[in-house]
Amino acid sequence: VYYRIGRDYAPDVTDKLDYTFKLGKSYVIKDGEDLTIIGVGVTLWDAVKASEELKKYGINASVINLFSVKPLDEELLLKYAQKTGKFIVIEEHNVNAGAGSAISELLSTRYPIPVKIMGTTSFGRSARSQRNLLEYYGLTYTNIVKEALNLVQRVRR
Repeated sequence: VYYRIGRDYAPDVTDKLDYTFKLGKSYVIKDGEDLTIIGVGVTLWDAVKASEELKKYGINASVINLFSVKPLDEELLLKYAQKTGKFIVIEEHNVNAGAGSAISELLSTRYPIPVKIMGTTSFGRSARSQRNLLEYYGLTYTNIVKEALNLVQRVRR
C-alpha cells in the first residue's frame, strides 16, 4: 500500500485543471521535450515550480501528476520516456519500493532511460511542518532544478 496524506496546506496545482481522477491514469500538467519531472502528491507543486525555473536555463520540462502508483499509467510513462529520454521522480516516500522504483522497473524492461529518484532514505524524523521535512530531505524545487541540470548535462540526446 502506498498511501499519502499531507498534514499541512500545500499550494494547489490541480484545482484549475479539467480532468477526472481515474485509477491507473496520470495527468500531464505541462508538456515539454527536454526531460520529464514526475510529482507524487504534495511534491507536485515543487515539480511545477522547478519546470518554471528550468526555462531560465533553456530547458523545457514536462510535468506529470502521478496520482496512481498502482496500477501505473504505463502508456503515458512510456510515451514520455520516448519523448524526453530522462525522468526525475520526486516523492515524499522512501526511494525503496515507492513510485520511482515502480517507474524504474517498468522502464528497465520496456524502454530504459536514466531515472533520478528523489525521496527519503530513512524514516523517523519529526518536524514543525511538512514543508520543513521536504526541505530536510532535499525535496524542493531548487534541488529538482539542480538534479535536472545535472541529468540534462550528463545525458545529451
